[in-house]
Amino acid sequence: MRALFLFLLLLFGFILNANNASKKADSLIALSKTAADTQKVNLYLAACRSLWEIDDAKSLEYANVALQLAEKIGFKKAIPKAHGYMGIVYDNLGRGDTAMVLYIQSAKEFEEVGNLLWASYSYRNLAVSYRQRGWYKEAMKYFLDALRVCETMKDTAGIILCYISIGGVHDHLENEVEGIKWHRKALQLGTLINDKYSIALAYNNLGVCNDDIKNYDSAIYYHNLSLKLYEELSDYGSIVNSCGNLGNTFTHLKKYDEAEKILEQGIKISTIRNVNTVVLFVYINLGMVYTIKNKFADAEKMLFKALDLNKTISYTEKEMEAYYRLNELYQKQNKHQLALVYFQKYVTLRDSLYKVDAVSKLAEMQTLYETEKKEAENNELKTQNLEKEVAIKSRNSYLVILSALVAVVVLLSLLFYNRYKSKQEKILAHEVLKQQDQRTRAVIEAEEKERARIARELHDSVGQQLSAVKINLSALEGDLQNQKTKYELLINLVDEAVREVRNISHNMMPNTLMRSGLVSAVREFVDKIAVSGLAKINLEIAGLENRLGATVETVLYRVLQECVSNIIKHAHAKTITIQFVKHDDAVSMMIEDDGSGFDTKNINDYEGIGLKNIISRVQFFNGTVGFDSALGKGTTANIEIPVNAHS
Repeated sequence: MRALFLFLLLLFGFILNANNASKKADSLIALSKTAADTQKVNLYLAACRSLWEIDDAKSLEYANVALQLAEKIGFKKAIPKAHGYMGIVYDNLGRGDTAMVLYIQSAKEFEEVGNLLWASYSYRNLAVSYRQRGWYKEAMKYFLDALRVCETMKDTAGIILCYISIGGVHDHLENEVEGIKWHRKALQLGTLINDKYSIALAYNNLGVCNDDIKNYDSAIYYHNLSLKLYEELSDYGSIVNSCGNLGNTFTHLKKYDEAEKILEQGIKISTIRNVNTVVLFVYINLGMVYTIKNKFADAEKMLFKALDLNKTISYTEKEMEAYYRLNELYQKQNKHQLALVYFQKYVTLRDSLYKVDAVSKLAEMQTLYETEKKEAENNELKTQNLEKEVAIKSRNSYLVILSALVAVVVLLSLLFYNRYKSKQEKILAHEVLKQQDQRTRAVIEAEEKERARIARELHDSVGQQLSAVKINLSALEGDLQNQKTKYELLINLVDEAVREVRNISHNMMPNTLMRSGLVSAVREFVDKIAVSGLAKINLEIAGLENRLGATVETVLYRVLQECVSNIIKHAHAKTITIQFVKHDDAVSMMIEDDGSGFDTKNINDYEGIGLKNIISRVQFFNGTVGFDSALGKGTTANIEIPVNAHS
């Protein structure tokens, strides 16, 4: 189970150098001969860790030595670590059942000794083992346990990983809407701490969920975002995974040439960079595409490669899918005997998987039944004893019952009072938040109304007066023949003032935004920038066929104005790319430039009010703002605003 091993190894935070692992292990064991007992335990554990990938038997032997010595000398902090290491080795050997028992044991022991960080690792390892076997109910339970521990520790990175894992389980359970919620929570938290790995993984999973609900445009959008980030991070395994996901979405769209191209690119990268453990489902998807395109020999080659690779990974669901795709391939070639063979393998594996799940649920129900039966017997015995006491000590029983009733009445009164008090406090807090929301909204709306009023005044009053001045000056043209140069200069100044008034009024409140909506206003704004020659603008808009609420449209337009203004004034960019994408319940805006960039680590230290205006306006609508930039490498701003509650 090498793919699972790689994930577990990442969680424990170690990077191994396989070439030097054996020498390192030998030197650690040599040091242990003269070390104190506790140090000897740690040296054996380190030797176990160094041999994970090259010698499973030796690695397990060292873990056992460390465990026995730790138990002998009472070194409690090392015992759960030894159990966790042994679990990883057994997982690597394909003995997942033994590994899961060790993970449960190590997680409980880590909690007992107060090592919550490693407890969360063990819970996540256990959850991954269940997920690998398709037991999603159990996987969800242990991912939630890991989340509980991470929240107790305030481990932000761990919380993000748990959010993403829980969202992935919901996706497997075909509850994609709930999965999207968890992935967005991960994206929001990852953006907050500017963790590019977390952001890329959240983008990837949002793409998968949108693909599952047939929202293919959004799926491609998120997969491209994740692919771009993984390329920046040089994370080749994840690049291959993103290629596979993009190929899957193109296949659903019946864009088979594009699917073939991106899937072959993923396989090429996996070969060059030696990341074969993540290429399993790319083989299967490419085999399916080749079948559709009647490239039967290539399809057969890909699918058998997938089955061969799965011998070291043991990913049951992917093995089932490979059998099913082989059945499809042979049916299309009219090789019905071979098709039947692989269909039977598919059915046998599927039935065995469901049978295991059914046996697990039956055992759970049996345990529940026995527990309830025992509780019923205990309750009956208590009732009999109570009747005997009442018969023997009736007077004392009455006093006890009366006291108990009084205590219950007092307790219930306190409980109801506390609940009432808590409810009133919540209502008050809700009203305070509501009033704050209304005040903030009123300030924004008042600001926009004042802009509109000033714009009208400039256009209708000052503009008209300047036009009247020009008319009167024109009437005097015949009397000013001797001062024609001064007259023409004066006329030009009036014309320039009229144009400036018109520009100011339009910038303060564009007529197109009020009359035709956000899309038209944005296109008009982009056209003006293009005509001015200040920068080349690429504009993409998807899903905004209907208008949004007036306040949301105004905020999005102002944020766009502020961003583009900053790019032109400070970044000196040659090209600006703007994307608007409307999802089910949110609008995403991406603004990318090739300008001078800035250091996002010190974003709060900038004295200008432009960025603060952007962030405050978006956060008012519970939106998110993320800036990805570095000096000399341009800037990408990602803005997302929920729209249903404000439209």
